[in-house]
Order: sequence, then C-alpha cells, then structure tokens
Amino acid sequence: MEKYLIVNADDFGLTPSVCEGILDAHEKGIVSSTTSFVNRKISKTTLKHAKLFKNLGIGIHLNITTGAPLTASSKIKSLMDKTGQFRKLFPQNLYKVKPVEIWTEWLGQIKEFERIWGRLPTHLDSHHHVHAYPKIWKIFWRMAKKFQVPFRLPRNQFVKSLRQEAGQQKILLVDRVWGNLNPKIYWTEPRVKSAIKKMKKGSHELVCHPAYNSKELQDVSSFNKNREQELKALTSKSVRQMLEKNNISLINYNDLKEIRE
Repeated sequence: MEKYLIVNADDFGLTPSVCEGILDAHEKGIVSSTTSFVNRKISKTTLKHAKLFKNLGIGIHLNITTGAPLTASSKIKSLMDKTGQFRKLFPQNLYKVKPVEIWTEWLGQIKEFERIWGRLPTHLDSHHHVHAYPKIWKIFWRMAKKFQVPFRLPRNQFVKSLRQEAGQQKILLVDRVWGNLNPKIYWTEPRVKSAIKKMKKGSHELVCHPAYNSKELQDVSSFNKNREQELKALTSKSVRQMLEKNNISLINYNDLKEIRE
C-alpha cells in the first residue's frame, strides 16, 4: 500500500476571504479537498471559480453552531437562540438539543448542497466537530449511511470498531486524521513537515483552515490571523517537495474507492 493524503480545508463559505484562501491553497499549494457551508451566502462568482478546479474534492460542512438555519425555526427550536441563530453548543447544554431537529436541518443542508454544487458531497464532516459528541454522532452516522458517503472520523481512538461497521455499509474511511480545532495549535510549516515525516502507508486526512484574514472573518471566528499562517504553510514549496520526497500522493475523498481496489 502506498501513502495517500487528503488535505481538507474546512469552512468554505464562512466568509469571502476564507473561500479565496482555500482556493489559493488548492491552486498554489497542497489542499486537495474542502468542506462547504450551505447556510452561509457564497457568491455565484466564487462558486463558478471553485467548480473550475476538477481535482478539488468538495464535501459538506454540516453545521448547527454558526449562523442561521435553513429549516423554519418553528421546527428546530432546540437548536436556536433568541436571535434566530444557532445556539452555541457545550457539553453542559447538549441535553436541550433534540436529535430529530438536527436530522431535519442536516437533511435540508444536504439538499441545499445538491442545489448549489449539482451533486452529492464527496464526504461529510461538521463545523466545530460536533459529530464527536455521542448524542450527535448517532445522527451523523445515520446521515452517512443514508447517502453512502465517506466522512471524517470523530476520533482516532474509535477507528477500530467504527471501521468494521463502516465496512459493512461499504463506506470508506481514511486510516488516520491529523489536526485539531484549537486556533492556538495551527499548522505551521514545521508542523506540516513533522506530520508528513510521521505518515505511514495508507490514507490520511490533514484537517486545516487556510484563509486570508478579514474584518468579516474576525467578526464570526476567533480563528482568524492564524489562518493566514496555515495558508502560508500549505502553499510552501518546500512542503510540496517533502510530500514528493516521502512518496505521498495527494487525493480527495472521491479517490478512496480507486486506491482501495
């Protein structure tokens, strides 16, 4: 087995500066995949630009924590705050969230993804990695089975049992996920190179958040200035050279079936 790497940039659609950064990180760097919001406005020009990159895998960034929902608020009251936006989720308030309402909203988001992009997503993940919560994981797993698409592993320690169950459903998974959601532990060039050196044979996903900083980004995310540092690292010529030196091939989730055959 060879070494394969999916470099997935989260948050496509969060702001125009995020979209621009992700597309530049693909065109000029090593980003091979992204996951798109669908409850935030993406301009027609940006969508048209993104669709030009045939090797850029585009999955869905399922979301119940940022912005406004697609579903009528009367149908998903447990997910909403008083302003009509998604409520912030913490372990201590998860009991308030109704699984059926998450299912309803996420089905609507996948339908909207198909309208925007003209096809099903290459894979699923979630904003703020909420599918790692056991209560929400059940809905996420049900969604993956319904649409028969790959997804980001909730945690590496769950791989063994999950891989067996996913295999029974003919859903492909990567062997390991690299990265986290802490804005203070972002990808720098040395960190990317260190991860590359450690990668063994098999398939991997490197989770990243490249972007250009902007006032709009600062208004919606505490992860802002450091996204530019990730963009710099992921477009580094020496990082690409290291991938080649270590015989690591860039792929997206659509390619998993081919490399497993």
